[in-house]
Amino acid sequence: MKKILLAIALLSASLYANLAQADWEWYAADAQGGHYYYDKSTAVNRYDRGLVKSLWTKTTHEDGTYDITRQEINCTNRQWRPVQITSYMPNARVYATEGPVEMEWRWIPPDSIILGLSKKLCR
Repeated sequence: MKKILLAIALLSASLYANLAQADWEWYAADAQGGHYYYDKSTAVNRYDRGLVKSLWTKTTHEDGTYDITRQEINCTNRQWRPVQITSYMPNARVYATEGPVEMEWRWIPPDSIILGLSKKLCR
């Protein structure tokens, strides 16, 4: 049990260190004051029923909270899914986390924030 907890702690520390050095590029904003970024340095290609882009995104909110999400975008089938979501307080403390999970693929809606990101990545 101690080995498992140690492994989780090391993995979390490594993830935090990598995201702290992320190359966040802005790609959208919403009417509620949210700003959306993706980390160009983490975007990787893999193949799963088509070309899939796997990457980290960040959403900042007006109240200072933010979310870091691992997402996958299937460029071939125009679908996406979140894989892991962690929500942070303004002081960078985690207040919620979900995943990693293998969620079902969802169709990318027209005129959506995720559509803008998929157009940028799936050229």
